[in-house]
Amino acid sequence: MSRPAAYSPWDDLARRTGVDLRWHNGKVAKWERPLGVTHFADLSVSLLVGRPEHSLRSTLTHELVHLDRGGFERSGGKERIEERRVQRAASQRLIDPVLYDLLIDYMNDSDAHFAVAGRILRRVLLVDWRMFQAYADWRKGVTLKTAMRKWEQFGPDCLPAWPAPWMASKANHLAIQHALDACEAARA
Repeated sequence: MSRPAAYSPWDDLARRTGVDLRWHNGKVAKWERPLGVTHFADLSVSLLVGRPEHSLRSTLTHELVHLDRGGFERSGGKERIEERRVQRAASQRLIDPVLYDLLIDYMNDSDAHFAVAGRILRRVLLVDWRMFQAYADWRKGVTLKTAMRKWEQFGPDCLPAWPAPWMASKANHLAIQHALDACEAARA
């Protein structure tokens, strides 16, 4: 049985008609040097300049999940809950469950597991520590079979719908209407 190809946030971004990638080096909106920001007003994603590939890959995936889910009310503690959900969903796209299990087995059998964990995360899983931690928290009560089903949902042939379903209700917004029109033109 062949294994599905890994999810690529760069390929996912490229197929999202109407979404712009920007780079920042400093304050963005209310955040001081954030790793990434999703701007729903103009359908853009902004990433911090100078980050290593594993960090950019993790952050871009996180921001694309925000685009998939749509904006949300930022009050009453909902922002923290939504950020955890987004991070968990992003980790499920990025981390191969089989490689994760092998890594955990290796770390449990190795005396130097914490000394090499960071290098392994960057070189094998290609994620940052926060992404790994979100996945590890989720996997505590999840079988390999369930994790594989979740991971396989995001191969190159089964990416999330674009335009995202939430966009239809916001079609009166110029940037969203532009993206919807561009998607329709690409289908024609």
